[in-house]
Amino acid sequence: MSLKRRLAPEADYQEVLRAGVRFSTRKMVDFRSQTKNKMLSRNESADLGCKSLKDLGKALFSRFQCQDEEAVENMTVALRAFSYEKKQLKKQSGEPLEDFWTAFKGFLGDILDNQDQDKWAQLKDREIKRIERYIKYVYTVVLAEEKRLLLNDPDVLVNRLNRLENVMVVLNSTVLQQSITIQQQSLTIQQQQTSIHQQELTIKQLQDTIKNSQSYVGGGIYSDSGAAAEYVCLPPDPNYVKTSGGDYGRMYGGEFDSNFFSSNSDNEDVPCALCRTNRASSVIMIPGKNTCHSGWKVEYHGYLASGFHNHAAASAYVCVDINPCRVYYWRC
Repeated sequence: MSLKRRLAPEADYQEVLRAGVRFSTRKMVDFRSQTKNKMLSRNESADLGCKSLKDLGKALFSRFQCQDEEAVENMTVALRAFSYEKKQLKKQSGEPLEDFWTAFKGFLGDILDNQDQDKWAQLKDREIKRIERYIKYVYTVVLAEEKRLLLNDPDVLVNRLNRLENVMVVLNSTVLQQSITIQQQSLTIQQQQTSIHQQELTIKQLQDTIKNSQSYVGGGIYSDSGAAAEYVCLPPDPNYVKTSGGDYGRMYGGEFDSNFFSSNSDNEDVPCALCRTNRASSVIMIPGKNTCHSGWKVEYHGYLASGFHNHAAASAYVCVDINPCRVYYWRC
């Protein structure tokens, strides 16, 4: 069966490819090295127009489809067999042999001209199988090469440009969205910085208010029957106008008379503070309760206190904070 018939279009190309790969790894080393390096580089093969191993495969395949198939097959088998045997001789001798084509002509004369049919039949049976597998492999490569689109194909370029334009549109949209997000985040950061600055100013004002409102409880003395009943919140730096007169009332500082309200508070001066809240429009103290009715909110809670019941001076009820401070180093 000729190689042309074995390479018919209805062949199993997957099997052809697998055979070509197997042959390439085991048997085609000689053919690649000897044929490519020797045959393609010689003037004798210039008429083939071969510059690479693929070109050689195309040329050989076209030769197998010509009318003189038998002559081409014989020449190809002889060339392959000679390349194989020359390599074996080179391995044994370790020295380069004579010119490749001169030796090949002598080898071809011994085989064909002397008509050594037995030797030729053995060579042909062995080499035709190797050549067949190689040609099938090259044939598969040629088919794949013909199906490959050229890089300078206008349709391919237009298609690639369209894809690139679509990618650019998506990227531009993404960049625009990111820019909007960054602007929004920058605005949010500015607003938060402004809010933090305002809160810092508020805290400073509150600190100044607390510092300026640290005062002392004052009132009449408990032993005077005509002493004032209400307490007052005295500033630490009062302004004096007239310091003496005929009939006058007396002002004393308030003190804790026990350790009931806090530890170590007995005989300690009582501080006071002038406070204002923006969270409530009215404030009411409900004696006997430390929780508020529904709809009201607790601002602070503590103990209900007054003067001693057996003292001569009257006193008023006051709500002392649950954790009171003492004037001594202003400790709470």
